[in-house]
Amino acid sequence: MRDLTSKCSICNRTPDDRRPHIPISGKVVCEKCGMNFDLSDIPTRYINMKIENYIISEQNKEAIDRAKEWLTNGTNLYITGLCGTGKTHLACALAQEMLWQGERIKFISSLELVSDFRNSFKDEIGIDEIVGNCANKNIILDDLGVEKTSDFVVECFDLLIDKRYRNGRGQMIVTSNLNLQGIAEKMCDRIASRLCEMCDIINLTGEDFRLKKKGLKAINKGNASQNDV
Repeated sequence: MRDLTSKCSICNRTPDDRRPHIPISGKVVCEKCGMNFDLSDIPTRYINMKIENYIISEQNKEAIDRAKEWLTNGTNLYITGLCGTGKTHLACALAQEMLWQGERIKFISSLELVSDFRNSFKDEIGIDEIVGNCANKNIILDDLGVEKTSDFVVECFDLLIDKRYRNGRGQMIVTSNLNLQGIAEKMCDRIASRLCEMCDIINLTGEDFRLKKKGLKAINKGNASQNDV
């Protein structure tokens, strides 16, 4: 139900009959601020993921503390860890904090971005336009490295990371099962090197919480994330 009495929790705007405020996560926001949430494209599964409901353990406490510090330092963030360690939850929780501060941020799945790159030819949308839409905004680039690579895919991601590296506009949160050594091996040294310079690196360790909930043993294998880059 829309609210005609409470002020916007973000900009303090008073509602009126034509533009009642919208309830979001137990608060109310005006139409303008609410649009930031709509445009974020954060998936429904992750929309209520916050710092407050992130499960903190001895294994990830230091990483979570560093993530909270990131909100005030204006840098980029590379969150790495094995499957099920809470990378996307943490990224979306940080995005929620930005949204409640009146910032805009856009969630982008690496797999979906690759699909956009590949469809750009038949859709008559240039690669430069797709990259440009991601280059100057606050973004979450989720699951980098999960996609099947080819020279074309690596070149597209290289173009994106390089443009953000050179322009330095907007904050970026990257999540990946791969540490930067893994990115170098799967994609290229150039992407890994730029990410290393651009980003604070947070390594999440611990059990796969999805498997743990089901009482199953961990099945993680392959390129485990480590503190080294």
